[in-house]
Amino acid sequence: LGMRNNSCYWPRGKVLGGSSTINLMLYKRGNAKDYDAWADFGNTGWNFENVLPYFKKSEDMRAPEVWEIEDSHKYHARGGYLQVESWGDDEFNGVIDIFRKGVEELGYPFNPDCNGKNQTGFTKLHGTLRDHRRCSSLKAFLSSVKDRENLKVAKHSLVTKVLIDKSSMMAQGVEFKNKEGKTLQVRAKKEVILSAGAINSPQLLMLSGIGPKQHLTDLNLPVIQDLPVGENLQDHMVMLGLAITLNHSAYSVKPLPMAQSMFDFLIKGSSSLATIGTFPYTTFIDTVKGKDHPDIQLYQSHFNKKESEAIKAVFTMLNFKDEIINEFIKINELSYTIFLMVSLLRPFSRGRVLLKSSDPENHPRLISGYLSDQRDIDTFVLSHGFISQLVQTKAFKSMDAKLHEISLPSCKDHDYKSPGFRECFLRHMVTTNCHPSGSCKMGPSWDPKAVVDPTLRVLGVRGLRVVDASVMPNIPSGNINAPVIMIAEKTSDLIKDAWL
Repeated sequence: LGMRNNSCYWPRGKVLGGSSTINLMLYKRGNAKDYDAWADFGNTGWNFENVLPYFKKSEDMRAPEVWEIEDSHKYHARGGYLQVESWGDDEFNGVIDIFRKGVEELGYPFNPDCNGKNQTGFTKLHGTLRDHRRCSSLKAFLSSVKDRENLKVAKHSLVTKVLIDKSSMMAQGVEFKNKEGKTLQVRAKKEVILSAGAINSPQLLMLSGIGPKQHLTDLNLPVIQDLPVGENLQDHMVMLGLAITLNHSAYSVKPLPMAQSMFDFLIKGSSSLATIGTFPYTTFIDTVKGKDHPDIQLYQSHFNKKESEAIKAVFTMLNFKDEIINEFIKINELSYTIFLMVSLLRPFSRGRVLLKSSDPENHPRLISGYLSDQRDIDTFVLSHGFISQLVQTKAFKSMDAKLHEISLPSCKDHDYKSPGFRECFLRHMVTTNCHPSGSCKMGPSWDPKAVVDPTLRVLGVRGLRVVDASVMPNIPSGNINAPVIMIAEKTSDLIKDAWL
């Protein structure tokens, strides 16, 4: 409700490399228990022990501090195509130290590698970087094979449907429009593989006649296979609206002039241009302590006093309404400001992807389902309690820290401490962490919500697989770029097992 047109902005990477070309480059695999749960749902071969070798297969871990950790070789590898590096040091180290100490006071130790044995605690994430520059899946995997004779990439093209023979229920190829707008067909000798992401893969399946029978019938589309395509849509919701101010002159960062930053980046490979600020510094919190299966992730974004233009640019990009952006700016008028972002790692709420029409050039209808499950609201409320305790720690009190919550006139009729106010606040201030997934759920044939089986073959259709974030039964507890690459690595072996 706090967004323009009451809708969230869901960006996607319509480019070679997909969303790895536009994401935040944070390398996070999730929690071992996430993948054990996938296997418990009936997906044989997808527990953590099974998938860890595929995380390692793609990885080229270049962060020296990781190799100083005992048993790091169990979780990391060198020599893969996806280079992973440390983020450069930046000007925020003093404030980050306060966060680390405050979190430790609350019983969460510093975790030097949240992709290792444990996930909980304060940590600094690594990045999908090659020499301090983005290492997208395009750069990591495609660039080195782009000249192969058996690889043809049709750029500026739009696939409109999968060609399926109804008598044999066999996928035979795809139909697409090329950059001149001409409709062409490509025939497959063995399989068709969809990797269009959690929004476009379900759209393409439904346009091809694979999806919920009634929905396809309503749009006058043929029904080839009745499956719950588009259901089970998940995302990591993020709550904004909380801020911490520090009244201490030591925490007013003076950025280098752009020319100096550019010189340092080009010559030394390190400067503010080689970082993403404080985003790699994050805290994984388990609101039910002792499980090492966090359900909350805490990010921060830091601003000097009276940086109104920068704040306006950031929150305009997130599609917030002007009156809410002005509330963020008001808080920043006071002093150095830390805006908090609370990410819900294991949401219970589910959304849907639906077609607006039978026109493949029409964007699908996205129903996020945010906060449709009360348990998600309850977890966000618990996270607010953690932040309140954090500001009361010795580390934060030493900086005269104060917690602020933006004012929302729409919620003024609720008592501030009431459940009604907290829910009203959330419904205005929750947005996306840009991790859509789950809309073509992987599961055994007896799972009524499953679209693909544990080999990622579409149920009831031969010669057709889906290989992307849409197949995740449950979203992992962290950024999803690394898990998607793991899924692709594992499926490449499944395909070879089927045909070689």
